[in-house]
Amino acid sequence: MVRRATSLILAVGFMLTLAACGQESDESKSDPASWAWADIPNESVLLLSHAADHHGNGEMYLLTRDGEITQILDGAHTNGSPSITDDGQRLAFHRFVTPGDFSSLTLFMVDVSTGTETRLTDDDFPAAAPKWSPDGTRLLYGSWRTYDTPSAANVFILDLADWSVTQVTSDPDHEDNDPSWCGDDAIAFKSTRDTGVEYQEQIYLADLDGSNVRRLSTTTGWESDHDPRCSPDGEWVYFYRYEATRPWVEQTAQNWDEVYPVNVWRVNRDGQQEQLTSCEFFCAGPVPGDDGRVLYVEKEAILNDDGDLIGTTARLMIMEADGSNPRELLPPNVYAEHTSTLEWFDW
Repeated sequence: MVRRATSLILAVGFMLTLAACGQESDESKSDPASWAWADIPNESVLLLSHAADHHGNGEMYLLTRDGEITQILDGAHTNGSPSITDDGQRLAFHRFVTPGDFSSLTLFMVDVSTGTETRLTDDDFPAAAPKWSPDGTRLLYGSWRTYDTPSAANVFILDLADWSVTQVTSDPDHEDNDPSWCGDDAIAFKSTRDTGVEYQEQIYLADLDGSNVRRLSTTTGWESDHDPRCSPDGEWVYFYRYEATRPWVEQTAQNWDEVYPVNVWRVNRDGQQEQLTSCEFFCAGPVPGDDGRVLYVEKEAILNDDGDLIGTTARLMIMEADGSNPRELLPPNVYAEHTSTLEWFDW
C-alpha cells in the first residue's frame, strides 16, 4: 500500500516519477477558453515528461494555449533543462551524450517545425542549464570548461551568430550556475561565493560582462537557493529554496524530510526576499510569464507504509506576481499524463 503526503515535489534525478493519471475530461479539453491559461499572453508551454514511458527518459512536448500538443523529442536520450525562445521556434537543452556520465553533458538545440537537432557545445567540458536571450540570438549556460572540480562551474554566453563563447563569471573556487537573463544587460545566477560551502547556494545578480556582482538572497544553515528567473521588468528574481537541514544532494527515500520542504521565493535588487508558496514539501521552478504572473510546479509525494518516498505526481500552477491567487494552469484531468509525470518545463 502507499499513502500520499500533500504538496510534495521531487527534485529531478533523485527519485522515480510515478504517474497518477485520471481520465481526461473531453468537455474541459474542448474548451481552452475556460482554462486559467486563457487570459495569459504566453502562447505555449514546453513540457519534459514521462507520458510515454514512466520508467524511461523524459520526452519533450509543446502544448499551445488552444490545447494542441506536439511531441518534439522522444525518450531516446537523457535530456534536461529545456529552454524555449520567445517565438516558440527553437528549444535548447542539455543531454547526457553518454548516459550517466557527467562529463558528457552537452548543449543541443532543436528546431520545433522541422525537428532538426544541432549540437551546440563540443569542448569536452560539461555544459548545462541553457537559457535563451530575449532576442533568441544567445544562450546563457553553466559550464565546467575552465576548471575540473564539480564545484567550480562558471557562467558563459554562446552567441549563435558567430559561435563565439564569452566567459561571464570566473570564480575558480566556488560554483556559479543556473544562470538566467535579467533584461539585456544583467544576469541572475546561483553561487556558493559567500557561504563557501558546496551545495549551500544563494542568488546573485551581475552585469552582463560579469562585473558588479552582488548577492541578493540570504540563507541560513543548509538552506539552498536555485534556478533564478527574472520578472519581465527585471525588478524581482524568482527562485526556489530547499529548507534543508542537510545538503540537498543527500536526499534519500528515507531522509527526504531533512531536505524538504522546498518553496518558491522572490527577491528584489535591494535584497528584500519573501516566500510566495507554503508547500509542505516542494513547489519549484518558478518562471514569470510575459505579463508577470508566475508558472511553477507543485508535486505530491507518494509514500509507502514506512514513510519512504517512492514517487511523485505533479500539476502546473499559475500565481500572481506576489504569490496570490494560485490555481492550476490546466483543468485537473487535462493532459494529466504529461503534467503528472513532469520533470522540467519552460514558457
